Amino acid sequence: MLILLALLATQGPAQFTGNAICGDCHRNIVKRYAATTMSREGVLCENCHGPANLHAQGAARLEIPTALDPAPRDAVCAQCHFTGAARILKPNRDLARFRAGDLLTSYASSFIYVAAPEIGGGKTEQFALSRCRQKSPDLWCGSCHDTHSGKTDRTLCQSCHTPQQCNRGKDCISCHMPQNDHRIARRKTPPRSPTWQIRPFTASDNAPRELGLAYYELWTKSRNAQQQGEALRLLANLPKKDAKVTSALNSLRKAGSNQP
Repeated sequence: MLILLALLATQGPAQFTGNAICGDCHRNIVKRYAATTMSREGVLCENCHGPANLHAQGAARLEIPTALDPAPRDAVCAQCHFTGAARILKPNRDLARFRAGDLLTSYASSFIYVAAPEIGGGKTEQFALSRCRQKSPDLWCGSCHDTHSGKTDRTLCQSCHTPQQCNRGKDCISCHMPQNDHRIARRKTPPRSPTWQIRPFTASDNAPRELGLAYYELWTKSRNAQQQGEALRLLANLPKKDAKVTSALNSLRKAGSNQP
């Protein structure tokens, strides 16, 4: 999980203060949140609601994810829960600068496997594949998860699906989300193996630089010759002043020259 504690040192008028300040007014919520896995891993209230120093002085409001448009709302969770097969920072961007209300695509481009888009470790790409999400775009992480307590509301399924007795029990999740699979499959599906090809998760991710660097990142782990070739093709004609592109090209070419 992406931990953003470094934001406490961010310069500028809107600064992070830490959860203790939030507890001055929102004591019960902060107390419940302190027991969650996210809190124990260092995720602050402000990672989801924005910097609180001005708000604590009565000079600014915080973001409420449910009041945001779908894309920035979903980005609040995706900053930690969407890795994809590869996630590449855009030029001169830093995810530590992400604020609730921003679009994640303004900071990074994400890529998924063409043949097995669920593989990559992030829940966001899995959930995007579910029929539940595709049929109900307003459905989001907070529809099932209470982010302040960590509890999951499993009765939501019955708001769309007629309640019925199942001889396997009343827990829909154990059958339709095995091993925390957020595809919410109708029936259990065997695991798939990805091929070498990846694609952008959104249309705004379709840039040669980020796609080429994604292929390069995957190649450093797989040593797949096709990923190496695609990375070279995409990066070769880009401006050489980009240090990340230059470093990737040098590594790719060096590896190619060492092949028998």
